[in-house]
Amino acid sequence: MPQSKSNENKIGLAFPFKFVKGDSEDENGEKRRLLKACTYEEHIKQSIRALLLTGRRERVMRRDFGSRAGNYLFENIGATTTSLIQHEIKTTIARYEPRVELIGVKVNSSSRLPGVLSAEISYHVLSTDSADQLTVEFGGR
Repeated sequence: MPQSKSNENKIGLAFPFKFVKGDSEDENGEKRRLLKACTYEEHIKQSIRALLLTGRRERVMRRDFGSRAGNYLFENIGATTTSLIQHEIKTTIARYEPRVELIGVKVNSSSRLPGVLSAEISYHVLSTDSADQLTVEFGGR
C-alpha cells in the first residue's frame, strides 16, 4: 500500500495521542480515524519534554525516570538555583536521551507569568546531523 505524502518520514505516534482522519475507508464508507504520526525530530522533542516534565518517582515501574527540575519552583530563583536546574536538565537528558548531544541550556524566570521557569534547550540530533531547540516551561499548570 503506497504511503500518502502526509505520512512520509513519519516514524511513530505523536504524544499526546491525537486522532486524524485516514486516507482509506472502513466497511461503512467512513474515513478511518488514525493516531497522528510524528517525524523523528518531533519524536525527540516530545521525548525530552516528557522526560523533563515527569518528576522522579512518578512512574511506577521506572522510579528513577524523570527530572527534579520542577522541584526548584518554590526556591528563591537566583544564580545558584538556575545553575542547579541547568545541571539537572543536562544530566537527565544525557542519561535518558542518547539520540541527542546537548549544545546548551538556558533557564529564565518568566516575566509574564510569576512562578514559571522556562528552559531553552539547544541540542544536536546525532543521526540526522541537525540542530534543534526546545523551550520547556515548569510550573503554571
